[in-house]
Amino acid sequence: MNWEQVRKLFLEWFLSEWEEIEKDFSEKTDKLIERLREQNYQIDRQTEELLRKLAEELYHKITALITHVVNAVNKTAKLQKDALVAQVAQEIINHRWNDGLKLSERFWDFSQQAIARLKNTIVEGIRYDNGVKALMYKLQYTIEALEEQEFAVVLKEQLPKWLKEFEQSTKGLLVNAESRQAWEKIKRKVEKYVEKRSREGTYYAGRQLLKEIEEALREGKMELVDKAVKWWVYDKQLYRLKTIAWTETAHAYLKATVELTKDEEEIVGYQWRLSRSHPRADICDVYANVDYGLGRGVHPKNKLPRLPAHPHCMCYLVPVVRRKGMEEREKPIIPESALESWAPKWLKKYAEENGLSLADLFNFEEGRFLRKREIGLS
Repeated sequence: MNWEQVRKLFLEWFLSEWEEIEKDFSEKTDKLIERLREQNYQIDRQTEELLRKLAEELYHKITALITHVVNAVNKTAKLQKDALVAQVAQEIINHRWNDGLKLSERFWDFSQQAIARLKNTIVEGIRYDNGVKALMYKLQYTIEALEEQEFAVVLKEQLPKWLKEFEQSTKGLLVNAESRQAWEKIKRKVEKYVEKRSREGTYYAGRQLLKEIEEALREGKMELVDKAVKWWVYDKQLYRLKTIAWTETAHAYLKATVELTKDEEEIVGYQWRLSRSHPRADICDVYANVDYGLGRGVHPKNKLPRLPAHPHCMCYLVPVVRRKGMEEREKPIIPESALESWAPKWLKKYAEENGLSLADLFNFEEGRFLRKREIGLS
């Protein structure tokens, strides 16, 4: 069986499915922003329910992905283990991770955090609104206190300071490059009005200026708040959602590969393969290079490490068929090079000073280096 081809098909399929989820999430976020605008940015129970419903829909999409992955491994690899597919998929969906959460609870947590972030953003928007009103009163007082002949000169000195205070009042909403660009757009508008009215140098020009600035701020407020909401609900949560989706489907792929093949007598173990997009050295480099006597990175069926090794792990397993001359070791040999690149500096120094190898200071079962207190260091 060409397991590399199975892996390739899985990746292509996942990216295609994720594209649809991302598009749907974007559309629903836009609808949420539209509703908030209609409600004058008040978060009512219906708005909260919309977010919970969105999380519920995403949960069902991810569980469907998991079931499809397990089924696809079975079909693509021609394993004919149809009866096991539903059982394996359910085990994955109910799997509790190290943080104690299973998939359904993770999505509940996802919706609660999205609601909390949304509320914080709206609070920032209200604070911004109040701050700007205070600044407008201050600016109005300055303009009204000016003599006509001083209007053009003093206004240009006052506005840079006022705009700086304005920027500070909007800081909570300037959460990304896009919202900062929206703020700069408002600032340019205000500066344009100042330049124009300063040339006129009259009390009435000052009154008109205030009116124009208020207009710019009113329009800008909606744009800033909308972009801040989209950033927290969509951009920030989308990354978290993708982490959940990828970790769960990768787990499904790994578990399906193992559960649907482990009873095959000719399979002696599974080779850990590093993903081509593996960003930096970590525990996966150890798993891909250990030697149990079955070949580099091949783990016996009963000695598989935790799957996946970490969130966003894109490594995968390939079943290995028994060959003549294979002889399994009880304990694996861990190449020093697989540990060297990601061992902490203090541990390397300790190993060197005490004539130890890094493998002596590595807990293979838990996939981590020993901590300072475990080796008697404070």
